[in-house]
Amino acid sequence: MDEDAYAFEDTFDTISSTYWHRSNHTNENTWIHNSWSYFNVIQHDSEVELVLTDVPSGEKEYTGAEIQSNDKFGYGRYEIEMKPSGESGVASTFFLYTGEYYGDIWNEIDFEFIGNQPTHVRVSYYYNGSSYHEDIDLGYDASEVFVTYAIEWEPDAIRWYAGDTLIHEVVDPLVPVPDSPSKMFMSIWTGVESEFGPVEFEGSTSAHYRGVSFEPYDVTQDPEAEPFKLTLYNADTDTVIGEITEGAVIEVENIDTTKLSVLAAPSNEVTRWETNSITLDIDGPLVHNQIEDFRPYGLFGDRYSNLWGRLFTEGEYTLDLAAYSERQGQGDVLDEQSVSFTLVEAGTVSPEPEPEPEPIPDVLRVVLYDSETNTPVAMLEDGASVDASLFDEHKLSILVTVLDGDLSKSVDSIKFALDGPTAHTQIENAAPWAIFGDRGSLVHGREFGVGDYSLDVSLYPKNDAKGGVSYTESISFSITEPEPAPESDPTEEAPVDTSTLSIFLVDAEHDAIIGRLADGDVVDTAAIGTSNLSVLVRSTDPTVESILFDLDGAYSHDQVESAAPYALFGDRDPNYHGRDLPDGDYSLSVASYARDGASGRMLDSLALDFTIV
Repeated sequence: MDEDAYAFEDTFDTISSTYWHRSNHTNENTWIHNSWSYFNVIQHDSEVELVLTDVPSGEKEYTGAEIQSNDKFGYGRYEIEMKPSGESGVASTFFLYTGEYYGDIWNEIDFEFIGNQPTHVRVSYYYNGSSYHEDIDLGYDASEVFVTYAIEWEPDAIRWYAGDTLIHEVVDPLVPVPDSPSKMFMSIWTGVESEFGPVEFEGSTSAHYRGVSFEPYDVTQDPEAEPFKLTLYNADTDTVIGEITEGAVIEVENIDTTKLSVLAAPSNEVTRWETNSITLDIDGPLVHNQIEDFRPYGLFGDRYSNLWGRLFTEGEYTLDLAAYSERQGQGDVLDEQSVSFTLVEAGTVSPEPEPEPEPIPDVLRVVLYDSETNTPVAMLEDGASVDASLFDEHKLSILVTVLDGDLSKSVDSIKFALDGPTAHTQIENAAPWAIFGDRGSLVHGREFGVGDYSLDVSLYPKNDAKGGVSYTESISFSITEPEPAPESDPTEEAPVDTSTLSIFLVDAEHDAIIGRLADGDVVDTAAIGTSNLSVLVRSTDPTVESILFDLDGAYSHDQVESAAPYALFGDRDPNYHGRDLPDGDYSLSVASYARDGASGRMLDSLALDFTIV
């Protein structure tokens, strides 16, 4: 594949001859009923209009339009914003193609809109005479609206998208995935009346294209990988039975009456690009030798990607393979592989107990954030419930941190969709990823009412929520009324709380406020899920400039904080620093001061005892 691939984007403000060629000839294929005309490719209003007319040209009944890229492109993501014709008898296309005219074997990947079925699209691909296609119901009339369609082309897979929706994919298919750099094409044409329906338009009809882009993929192969990926196929139905690996025991239903084959797919850096033939030698209850010059490389050959097969019996087999630089097993030996495996009748092997599933690492950290005090309030996980007393009717925001390192590097925008008593949709093109945006270090907030909320967070590789969704996560949470204070004995005089200070216990692992910390509280770390804790102090006195902490007990620590949020172990906004506090009894004293560094006049103080178990 082309090692000099480059990213490409064209918004069609012009049709540059540097990038595009307008077709101007008559196609000799009888199933195409039009010629191509340079003048039927029209640029206007930042779009390209391809026009098909009922004007005869070059011994053809109609005149169509086509443009093709001057350069070839390889593996990557292709996007086109288009609106096809909705007329019967007409095909509007976006496709990747190379073939004999360009010195290559036939490689093609298509989006093809047929006017007599405007709510469907045909996705297809071709490799050296073998083909695959699927008709997809889009659920809307494509001829009435511009939509961005995308092709993701990888060495072993192709994916087709309509908007953000994956509409079809093939992975490790029997028909080989194209592997030659190809030109981008857009066209409108007529023909194949049996599929397209009769031509009914009068005068002309058009397909419209607003922009096209290409983002190359890095598909460097592991040079240490095995030369071939081996798959056992049911040759009667051309369906996969299982992957063949060293020592594998593969169950086959009705093994005595089912014809089988083995498909060998080159899979490392050398075999993928340099192989011109392979030899396959199988030994065991069945013995056979085969030389294959063209993909798919089948143990018994194929006809247009329909594998030929033979009957196997239960037993142990050894398969030896070699890749060669020339046809018919000639030239240099590029790589070799030998694998032993066993075939058995289905149901005769006792299943191994399934291993415990690996814990799935968090991809996103979603935090409810107090935008007035610049402090996290609570970690938002699915099903979370947040007591409204934790933010004292302050305005809130929602902040997202991408924890997955690889995903974080590729994110260029995040789309928020919040529904509930407060509803809002926002696209953010830069961190901090905040649902209402930000201005410098100031995170914008809004009032959140009590009730149930649902939040969808979608990550995109391009600005303005473009390029297809890389990852999405949905969270349901609720904000609840503050818990009522316990009823007091009406005969006793209630103590008056005159302190300007409030103390909160913080889950520093998840940067979330657990709740108020009161004198005599017992903190169960097993119940809250972490011992990595901190303490947050808030003051209602606007003249406070610093807070002094003095923690004594099973763990001792002194801290002076001269900027909010005032946290026992400090912070790196919006993340609290914490400590794994051991079980035991603690005493905590806090004091507020009128100047930085716990200097000036002491304004207020508060002390309490608590226990960690």
